[in-house]
Amino acid sequence: VPKMKCRFYVTIFNNIKQFNSHAKFKENILENEIQKHLKLIGKVYKENVWIPHELLEENKKFVCQDGHEMKLQVGKQNRWRCYVKESRKEIGIRIGTWFEGTKIPFKTAIFFIYCWSYEMVSVDFCKRELEMNHNTVVDWGSYFREVCLFMEKKCQSIIGRKGFTVEVDETLFTRRKNHCGRMLTQQWCFGRICCETKECFVRPVPNRSSNTLIEVLRRRREYSQVAEPGYEHLKVNHKYNFVDQLTNAHTQNIKRVWRSVKARSRRQNKTCKSMPEGYMYEFTWRKKNKKEPFYSMLKDIKEFYCFLVKK
Repeated sequence: VPKMKCRFYVTIFNNIKQFNSHAKFKENILENEIQKHLKLIGKVYKENVWIPHELLEENKKFVCQDGHEMKLQVGKQNRWRCYVKESRKEIGIRIGTWFEGTKIPFKTAIFFIYCWSYEMVSVDFCKRELEMNHNTVVDWGSYFREVCLFMEKKCQSIIGRKGFTVEVDETLFTRRKNHCGRMLTQQWCFGRICCETKECFVRPVPNRSSNTLIEVLRRRREYSQVAEPGYEHLKVNHKYNFVDQLTNAHTQNIKRVWRSVKARSRRQNKTCKSMPEGYMYEFTWRKKNKKEPFYSMLKDIKEFYCFLVKK
């Protein structure tokens, strides 16, 4: 019996050792993948300081108020410093970059962006793996949703074109089952998807009246001429069938979109009820950038930061 126990403990030890080596291997792969997008700007406390290429303006040089070029000073305090005797100006290493105003380490910030892009973040995960507190995780997540909202409003691409079919539908996010339970705040959402390209668009709306839905369409320039000749409006009555027997019209694709949106809402403990617009824009952004979300987020952060600076 003691020999069997000994073998059992050795097996457990080997499994733990193998798991740790595998986790370390995955961490190295993650660092190598992230560093493809990073630029080494110096060392602080014997630790490399990396900043993504996409977050730095091309050929940008830090200059002091007197117009002299500044260089990175490495020491107890990492700062940009002007070494001209008459000036001797200093600024923080984060000044003039997207990291201005942040306090978490560069490496932690980049890992959070990577994990957020691939939907691997949660408050518990960030506390355990990235050593970020609850408020920091929530604030950074809200900021990324602002980036998604900015990019969606800036790049309003046309969904569908000549010869393509676009499904339009609305859905109710909050409802009572069998009219039981407490009264809940209702949230209507309006969306559409191109059956051929799978490009989609979802928005929260106050109600599903015709005036509200038409107003949403008019806000986007490409849909302002829907009522003109050249467009064919197909309908399907779900009371009788889900696919029209004459025109083969259906809404299966947009219903599948609503299923994905509501599944995300359940995973996030239905937090989208208080801030529906940000979560809707995040869903649309992820659908558009599902191939390279990390690289796309870095580029979008840079565009959003440049917009804020110019503003």
